[in-house]
Amino acid sequence: MPRVRKGAAKAQARKRILRAARGYYGVKHKHKYQAENTLIRAGCGANPTLQRQVQVWRAAQGPEKDVVLAQRHRPGEAAQTDFTRTSELGVTILGVVFVHLLGVFVLPYSNWLWATVCRSESIAAIRKSVQRALFQLGRVPQYHQTDHSTAATHRIPDGQVTRDAHGRRPFNEEYLAVMRHFGMTPRTTEVGAKEQNGDVEAGNGALKRRLEQALLVRGSRDFASVEAWQTFVDAVAQKANAGRGPRVAQERAAMRTLEVAKLCEYVEVHAQVSEWSTIRVKDCSYSVPSRLIGEVLTVRVYEERIEAFYRGVVQMCGERLVGRNQHRIDYRHVIWSLVRKPGGFARYCYRDAMFPAPLFRRAYDAIQAIVSGFIGTSCATPGVGAGALSPRAASLPRSRRPRRARGCRSGRTRRGAGCALPPRGGRGPACGRLASRATSAGLAPRASAAPSVVLRTPSWRRPRRRGAVRPQAASRPRACAADAGRRRAARRSAR
Repeated sequence: MPRVRKGAAKAQARKRILRAARGYYGVKHKHKYQAENTLIRAGCGANPTLQRQVQVWRAAQGPEKDVVLAQRHRPGEAAQTDFTRTSELGVTILGVVFVHLLGVFVLPYSNWLWATVCRSESIAAIRKSVQRALFQLGRVPQYHQTDHSTAATHRIPDGQVTRDAHGRRPFNEEYLAVMRHFGMTPRTTEVGAKEQNGDVEAGNGALKRRLEQALLVRGSRDFASVEAWQTFVDAVAQKANAGRGPRVAQERAAMRTLEVAKLCEYVEVHAQVSEWSTIRVKDCSYSVPSRLIGEVLTVRVYEERIEAFYRGVVQMCGERLVGRNQHRIDYRHVIWSLVRKPGGFARYCYRDAMFPAPLFRRAYDAIQAIVSGFIGTSCATPGVGAGALSPRAASLPRSRRPRRARGCRSGRTRRGAGCALPPRGGRGPACGRLASRATSAGLAPRASAAPSVVLRTPSWRRPRRRGAVRPQAASRPRACAADAGRRRAARRSAR
């Protein structure tokens, strides 16, 4: 069998793949280019020579491509709205990266635009961006055009049709209420036809390039507040609109005057406080003071924040969560319940939100490691019971293992399921070593400081001898069971 050189084998493989791709175009299929690219990637990877051959063949003998038909815009007829991400700008607020969107409002005829800082692509963001643009312009167009965003068309109540007579998705009721207030007729683009919103899509890129240049001239991307960043964006937009005066004047002359009042930038909803001391608003959970459990609160949902009122008095105010099934828990609302029931902390659903600072979390993890190393893994560890020995304790000889891993003098289970530390007066050889190890690690107070409630040596652990007790023996942690047995044997032999 003749030997084939490696380069010749690769060339033959490329030819076979190219012939397969050409033969595939003989059959009518919806995803032609996708299939050809799949054949190329599967055969020889990203090969520049083969890609150029395919590109030349496409231009010479390939199928016809879709042509975008340019349209003539009429002055004052419609406005287009879209959201764009700004992660490439790298804007920070007081040194913290500010993740946000820009809601861009564009008039296609004159390319007049206005941008609003938004946290998410929600109905509150649409209301805010459209309202700011219309009151800045002072006129109202006939149509308002957007794509099939979640805020405009996706959230349809159960039991309603998901398509209208023309086969399109119907609008949300909140979006229609905004359009009725300003007297505009809503319309959307076709699904997957982003070129129908070409003016606002092009405006997104042009605005971000202008902002990038302005930030470079400014010399810093950090701002004192969100309002300062919004003022900076408004100044860049005003400078861009200054050169479009004649066409903007034609649009303003063709549009009707804005004669309505501003909409409230919030939506009021009612939420009942659950037994967890939380309320559920827009598929997210927020904690409130526990004294309000069972009461119904009036919640104002803004685009960037949320406020909860009880009989006209503000009870909670905080940043609004973005997304679904998120939670924001203030440890001050539930801390006293955890003090009375410490055993519920290990499996608390919102445990990660209870640490005021990362230092507290590191201290808790260190204590958990000490406890699990001597007393046994807590109930928070899957598959290990509260009274089971830890791997470290199980590896010791039987004479040196803890007698009672449950940490109770009577042998019963510890107070509270999943308790991280042993209870007061807990019995077992590991309790004294736990105190000494915690003191050496810097997690427990030393003898000069105030005694710890959990880690102090209980009174019954002191040496049970008649007569006076040595001061150093009362404060010294008790040794393990094997050491105590050896001491007793030594005393008996001394007698």
